[in-house]
Amino acid sequence: GDVYKRQGLAMVLVAIAGYLSIVGFPSLPAANPTLKFDWNPFGTYIESIKFMAQGPLLAVVLAWAAFYMIAMIALLILPEYQQILLIDFAETSYLLGILGIAIAIGSVVTGLVSGQQIRPWLIPFGAGGLCIAFLLLGTVEPTYLSVALLILMAGFFDGFYIVPLQALIQLLSPDEERGRIIGTSGAISFCFSSLGPIVFWVAKNPLGMAANRIFLICAAMAIIGTIYGAIQLKKIMAYRAQQESISEE
Repeated sequence: GDVYKRQGLAMVLVAIAGYLSIVGFPSLPAANPTLKFDWNPFGTYIESIKFMAQGPLLAVVLAWAAFYMIAMIALLILPEYQQILLIDFAETSYLLGILGIAIAIGSVVTGLVSGQQIRPWLIPFGAGGLCIAFLLLGTVEPTYLSVALLILMAGFFDGFYIVPLQALIQLLSPDEERGRIIGTSGAISFCFSSLGPIVFWVAKNPLGMAANRIFLICAAMAIIGTIYGAIQLKKIMAYRAQQESISEE
């Protein structure tokens, strides 16, 4: 009982800290004050998707959403190591903590490498690292140390994948449409993340895969995403060059 009370108190304190961190944010004027509220909950999404499909933006958003699906599958796999490695709840939770810390470190390093620019080539680099980490997690005989190191590797390369994608979503979105596009990308991401538990359940139950072997599905998704992303990268760079030339004129 005391453990759950402390966990609940920690969650409340984190929520308060998160709220206090945004209190000082400056309020900004509406980018498109003429935009009217649409009572159709799907109308904005449909319009935004049609707009994104006109350029490479939809591909970027789908790549961002795919991360959520893979991440959800990974988060469902990690607690299973309690039975796989015969460890206790605390040791299992450390694996989740390692993943979160590694993502934070990878994101900071990505920011330092990027400097004042957006570097799309970091996306396939991060995706490639994820592919290797997931393949090893799904094939190497698991020990606590090997799993912890590979989770650390996966989280680190996550940062190289997600940071440039989020930056590209904002860069490729026109000022007057940015809010709606970010909102739509969030909705698409949550739809993809909802597919994660379905994939996990199908792999574990009807297919009978061992929980750690499900990382091979994550690896397959990451490989497909890496190939698709590499193909789209040229289009994204060409689109950026075209937009910059238009703005200079």
